[in-house]
Amino acid sequence: MAGNARAWFLADGTALSFDTNIREMHASELTVTDNPVETGVVVSDHAYMQPDRLDMDARVSDVSIHGVNGADPFSSTEIDDFGDVSLSSVSRSQAAWKILTDLQRSAQPFQVQTGLKLYQNMVIISLSGTQDKDTANVLDFHVTLRAIEIVSTQTVTFPPRKPKKPSRTASPKVSSGEKSADPVTSPQSASLLLQSLWGAGIVSPQDSANAGAQLAAAQAAGAGQ
Repeated sequence: MAGNARAWFLADGTALSFDTNIREMHASELTVTDNPVETGVVVSDHAYMQPDRLDMDARVSDVSIHGVNGADPFSSTEIDDFGDVSLSSVSRSQAAWKILTDLQRSAQPFQVQTGLKLYQNMVIISLSGTQDKDTANVLDFHVTLRAIEIVSTQTVTFPPRKPKKPSRTASPKVSSGEKSADPVTSPQSASLLLQSLWGAGIVSPQDSANAGAQLAAAQAAGAGQ
């Protein structure tokens, strides 16, 4: 790119145009995963683009090369604070360095218009300046910018769910009425019951014999009716 071509940093409603844009280096990189890709699978599912990257070499002189129409963004009168430095002694190169470092520290994305394209959401990730005995009144700087991927989120409110009927219900309880023990009617059953009571020591042998005789008499009386 020719040395007189100009690039613009568009941040916070201010357009920063440097006196000379010496060099632009544009980088576009596709990263592919290391996993093997099966035949027939969409390759784009295994690759993604890295954020845009831009490297620039530019220059700001203490004397504006292009002249100033209106407000000069690198004029000391346009800078809010220089600390203990007198504004009257601040040069354009010093003001430019402060603006660039403040822009980097803010980490606020901004636009960059270059000779090839307009970049969106760029931040300064690296900044270096050079001055020597031959360029004491000039700031030569190198800046590296990278795009920030900005996404938006949306909150969706679902309507309340209607209560569902249970798929299974328990059978209603049915009362079967009161139940009573069946009386012992056979002598054989009574005899077995008395023997078990006698064996358990609940009744004596004599009581067992008497009860058996009474049950037999009752059974005989019932049969005679």
